[in-house]
Amino acid sequence: MNKKILIIYGSNNGATKAVVEKVSSKLSAKINNIYDVQIEELEEADVYIFASSTWGHGDLCDDWENHLSKIDQLKLKNKFVAFIGLGDQYVYGSTFCNAISYIYHQIKKVNFKHIGLWPLDGYEHDDSESIVDNKFMGLTIDEDNQAKLTDARIEKWVSQLEQEFSSKA
Repeated sequence: MNKKILIIYGSNNGATKAVVEKVSSKLSAKINNIYDVQIEELEEADVYIFASSTWGHGDLCDDWENHLSKIDQLKLKNKFVAFIGLGDQYVYGSTFCNAISYIYHQIKKVNFKHIGLWPLDGYEHDDSESIVDNKFMGLTIDEDNQAKLTDARIEKWVSQLEQEFSSKA
């Protein structure tokens, strides 16, 4: 695959960073933390992946909360965009992985190619703002309760992305 992929993430305790590093190794993607990235210094990519954990009752992690407006400067029109969300489906089942919906809504006015929607099967949550078309907006990970499923989910999602790159090009 010859796509230039950039992952921009925020992580309060390191779980999102660990997941992003696994995804990056499979996609040969470049990684940047939204906290310390200077958007104007980023190289233009073919694919952007935005990743965040959800904190409290559906909030963005601190890195994203304080720097969300930075992504307004990215040229996302007609680019592939995917999301990775982390959350706790049992303790915060009514706001499970809501954080990626905030990122999505920040950029939704741009005509980007949304890829990487993820099935709801295998999760036990009450509600989530990160559901579109009866799927999660992107890869959804629960490291608190389903850590043993993370690697298999990443593998499946990366394969799915590679197929979508080809079919939506």
